[in-house]
Amino acid sequence: MKKIPNFKGFFNKPAKIVTSILLLSGIITISTAIPLGIWSYNRAYYQKLNEKSQNLSISQTENPFENNLGKFFDNLFISNQFKELSASTAFELAKSKIYNLDLLTLINLDKLYQKNYQISYDLSNATASGTAIKNIVFFIRTSDQRQIFSKAVEIKGFSDKNIEKNLAKFEIDEKKSSISIKPQNFLSFAEFSKELQNQFIKTSKTQKQTFIAFEEALIQLGGSYNLVNSLGLPTFIHKGQILEPKIFDNNLNFTNQGNKNYLNFIFTNEGKKTEIPLEINGITPDLEIKNEIIKWIKAELEEKIKLKESIQAELIRENLSLAKSFYVDKNNNPLISTTKNFENLFDYVQSEHLINTNKIKNYITNINFKIKKNSEIPALELNNLLKDDKIRLEINVDISKWVQQKLIKILNFKFDWDLKPDLNQYARIFAQNLPEPKSEVFLLKKDENSAAWTSKKLVNIINKIKEFNNELDPENPDIKLVSQLYLLDFGKIGDEIAIENYKRELIITAKILKNQLVKVQEFSDDQVNKAQNNEKSLGKAIWKVLNIQRNLINDDISSDFILDNKEGDFTIEFSLISNKNKQKLATRKIKISNIVSSEMSAFDDAAKFYPTFFLDGKSSFSKSDNKKGYEIIDLSDNNIHFEDDLDSKNQLTQEGFKLTNPIKFQQNQSKTKENIARTVNISSPSFKSAPFSRLDSGLIYLAFKPKNINDYKKHYLLADSDGNGLFIQKIKNFKFINKNTTIQGIAGLKTEKTTQNSDITFIKPENLDQKNKDETQQKQVDGYFIGLDFKQIKNFKSFQSYLYQNKKSLYSLANLFPPELIDKQAVILGPNSWKPIKNFSAEINQNLDNLAIVELANRIGENRFYRQELRNSSPFSLEKSKEIIEEDQDIVLEIIKTPWSVEISAFSSSNYQLNSKTSLNLNGKTIYNINPVSQKWSPFPNYLNLDWAQIGPNPKKTTDKNGSNNEKINKNSSIILKGIAVYNDPELTTKTRNFARDQIRNAFIKAYIK
Repeated sequence: MKKIPNFKGFFNKPAKIVTSILLLSGIITISTAIPLGIWSYNRAYYQKLNEKSQNLSISQTENPFENNLGKFFDNLFISNQFKELSASTAFELAKSKIYNLDLLTLINLDKLYQKNYQISYDLSNATASGTAIKNIVFFIRTSDQRQIFSKAVEIKGFSDKNIEKNLAKFEIDEKKSSISIKPQNFLSFAEFSKELQNQFIKTSKTQKQTFIAFEEALIQLGGSYNLVNSLGLPTFIHKGQILEPKIFDNNLNFTNQGNKNYLNFIFTNEGKKTEIPLEINGITPDLEIKNEIIKWIKAELEEKIKLKESIQAELIRENLSLAKSFYVDKNNNPLISTTKNFENLFDYVQSEHLINTNKIKNYITNINFKIKKNSEIPALELNNLLKDDKIRLEINVDISKWVQQKLIKILNFKFDWDLKPDLNQYARIFAQNLPEPKSEVFLLKKDENSAAWTSKKLVNIINKIKEFNNELDPENPDIKLVSQLYLLDFGKIGDEIAIENYKRELIITAKILKNQLVKVQEFSDDQVNKAQNNEKSLGKAIWKVLNIQRNLINDDISSDFILDNKEGDFTIEFSLISNKNKQKLATRKIKISNIVSSEMSAFDDAAKFYPTFFLDGKSSFSKSDNKKGYEIIDLSDNNIHFEDDLDSKNQLTQEGFKLTNPIKFQQNQSKTKENIARTVNISSPSFKSAPFSRLDSGLIYLAFKPKNINDYKKHYLLADSDGNGLFIQKIKNFKFINKNTTIQGIAGLKTEKTTQNSDITFIKPENLDQKNKDETQQKQVDGYFIGLDFKQIKNFKSFQSYLYQNKKSLYSLANLFPPELIDKQAVILGPNSWKPIKNFSAEINQNLDNLAIVELANRIGENRFYRQELRNSSPFSLEKSKEIIEEDQDIVLEIIKTPWSVEISAFSSSNYQLNSKTSLNLNGKTIYNINPVSQKWSPFPNYLNLDWAQIGPNPKKTTDKNGSNNEKINKNSSIILKGIAVYNDPELTTKTRNFARDQIRNAFIKAYIK
């Protein structure tokens, strides 16, 4: 069976034999009995089309064999030009692998091609009889490729002459005959000849007769003979004739004439030998390969061929283009002339390339460049080069390829290439006035009392400058524009005097630019160049470019500038654009660093509510080449200082700042704390101010990711200067502890009074769960807890009982007898699955095996209560909620601290609705120092302090009373800090500031939970 592509133009030489030998040899014997149904359409056809055969229904209205084309198939006659061809000859040529005649080329099928039918046929049951070939099964596929129809037909009109006379009367016409190769993507003559030679050597080892060995080799490469006699009819070698390749030094003999490739043969006819060359058709012409290579060179190398910096600088200094320097300059600078070698003027040095395109594969191309001299270019072409500001290079190309482990030469050629590798006149003006720094970028440093620069803030300022630029007046710039440029230069808003002085500087710069725009050497004026070298000169640099653009624009040229952000690298690109073709005539790029990405940080929203400090896990940590450690930068306008991190294990990562040891607040800062907390001094009854890093009333937002912390040890998140604070710890067990309450015995009453402060929740004794009053139970929990180190007055119950009986003040007692404080660890948030008894409080202690255990007890006698809940978890969900606090999860903690409570909410990447109002989160609240009888707050007996003097694991310890400070944690454990904001503002803890907390929390979740 044969198939043919569905376009008539393929048969521009209908007398020649189609070359699909491999297709024919693979499918000619597949069909043995082909019914007229659709299923019979043979599978090989589908395989060639890369499709799957299927049983399709027949629509008779579309069936070409049944509609108005039906009579056409009953009368298929060969074209007049083939009337001398006998049916037997045609049939034998069609079945032969080496001749492979396509019968469809003998008849006119225009009516089918006009309907975009695809046609193929099968000869399995066909026979030659008289003047016809019968039982040829035609297959026709419709244009929508959904239906296939088949029918047995016969081709009529062949010659009734004797076969022998038909063949013997006319010999092979070498001018009309050829060797046809199955079309392949860019098969060069060199590749084909090499592969045919190798295949011929292989077949010669098994076939003694040369012509048989060659025919087998040709068929292996998808080739066939296309033999035509002097009448223009297909023919083949008959008895008494031999066609075999000419052999020279054991090699096939190839020649090339007039851009055509030939293989030489010896034709023996009844003893007479004649040498005939047969053209090789189907291989890619050298011209086509050459054009593909030239196309690749121009597309890939034009942007890479640039002048050396010293040469371009010389052209800028002389205000010349390279073309004028080559072809016009009378002084003829010896450094820049056509007498120079290419490598003396250009940076590009690579010569060998491996080229792969859609058409050619694995071509090894060596390219050499030569500058064409004036004398080698015709005068008219030289004028055109000058008009277009281009130069001419001569390109020498050598192409080779590895074929069967041997490097063969494919082609070599030369071509001229006209291109412009230097700056145009507008780009030279930009370069004259705005020389781009080689490695320097503009650094936007934050002012001492200003917040850090964010991308959102920068975009807002650039948009304003762009708006004001529409009506730019160099002699009297708009004060709004001046203010924005000043802000870029100094990082702060200037006062009236500063803005006025800055405006005068801008006016002077604009005048110099206008007067000296053309002369390059005069642009070394200090007033202009000082700003270029000043690290705070971004505003003035922008002003210079805006003025140059204004001086150059006209009806044919417009200007533009845009701010581009690629992965945190910010660039302002200024352009001059042709109004004719919209091409950029000149560009100037200004790179900007030290910008906090608004998309990757929560700082923009957090800054609206004036944090005490803000650290971003990426933007707050910078490392210069001359420093061993990281400089830590507070992004807020308070400019809180932290000690440089010199710990080699701490490092900046893609996720944030990896901490194995803490970063530390610089304690020697001259900071005062507005919110003074009263604390008991063990050695003295006098009171002292709390350290600046302590948060008595305010907010903390902490985003982090814990790594390798499953060792059941404490891993600190925040700590004070003594190393006590907030930590995360995995714990296996917890137990209920029965502790007899003394409040009921002491007070002997119940009260319904409520506190006047709405933020204090009063818990009455009868609300306590008495289920476990006389028993102690231990259960397994094996989850992560958030704990807090705190201090408590020892034997507070005795003090309290004494006070109730003697009606004395605890303050007075503290002054007379300073109480002893003990160290404890409170649970302030447990796992999702942990459901503590309502209003019982938990502490973390060590059991007999020195393992951490959570002890849950009624601690009303200590004035401390706790509750925990999993918020927004659906009771109807069949899927169990994932743990919020877990290793290797992005976690955000919101901590609301007041003098009487610590409330903490946790969000993590295990939750998939993070910014929804129904977002799953874990909330725990600890209420302390609220007297359950008087319902009033006092500073005793618990001291739950939050402090950020040390941020991260392994804080420095100065006390070690409970033995918990000497734990050896996993060396591979770490806390990845993503972001932290602290607000020392009691007002933010109230219900009226819910909106502020919502905004900050959502910003942290969006930025730091991935």
